[in-house]
Amino acid sequence: MGKSAARAGDVQLASDAVNALDRLGKDRWGNKGKIATIATQAIKGANSFSKQNRPEETRALLDLAQSIQKFQGREKPTLRYRFVRWNAKRRLLKDIEIRAEQGNMEAFRSAMKLASAYAKEDGRELKPGELAKIKKLYISAMKNSVVRALDDANSPLSGKMGYVNPEEAASRYLYAMETHERLAQRGVKVSTGLFHRSVKSKFAAVRAGLIKAQESGAHEVKRPGFVKRVLQKLFVAEHKRTQVGIAPVDSKWMARQQRAQQAEMERMSAQQGGEAMFEGAADGATN
Repeated sequence: MGKSAARAGDVQLASDAVNALDRLGKDRWGNKGKIATIATQAIKGANSFSKQNRPEETRALLDLAQSIQKFQGREKPTLRYRFVRWNAKRRLLKDIEIRAEQGNMEAFRSAMKLASAYAKEDGRELKPGELAKIKKLYISAMKNSVVRALDDANSPLSGKMGYVNPEEAASRYLYAMETHERLAQRGVKVSTGLFHRSVKSKFAAVRAGLIKAQESGAHEVKRPGFVKRVLQKLFVAEHKRTQVGIAPVDSKWMARQQRAQQAEMERMSAQQGGEAMFEGAADGATN
């Protein structure tokens, strides 16, 4: 169970298996070998996930393998662990570039955090050239996130996801509009690329869909076009295909929106309290 869980990426189940083997402890030598085998399978699973552009699962399995090796008294990780970690760290830049192209800001920031964690563990700081490349990728991710947000806003409106949710579409439309304005202030132009409509037409389509949803209250739920799915699978690279699921809303943008709403509510409550005091004073002077 521990070996299969480690290869599949189930860190919790693999950890439970290690704890169970340690508690049993009937054959110390045999148990030590079994626990070491689970660590080896975790390293193999991490190597497989790193090739599939899944850096978070790779990191979790590497941490599991390292914790098992430390538990068994090995301070310095094995050579296989160090090789797989080096390979995963080397491929992480490619993962960051792919997520920048996809426009998923949450996944992009997650990969950036992993890169920073690897650098801190190695006891070094990012070089000026690396920082410049990261800044360029961040701008690219922001630009692509505008287009991705508009496409994701259109999906719940048209019913392609199997449900209709105008509120979810409105939040993504608002994010796309504000991000587009911020980039325009910095002199960055957002374009959709070859064979795509302009961003202006995408904004108009989502806006029309939101208005229609408010007026009618529902849309006809339909599946995505079959021909489009087949053509994308045959001729478009995997990381550039239209994503099946929609990207989560940028958490930093959501936090900024919540702070702005809270400040506005506090301002309105303070204003209402001041008006009430003014009316009370006026009534007292009249009496």
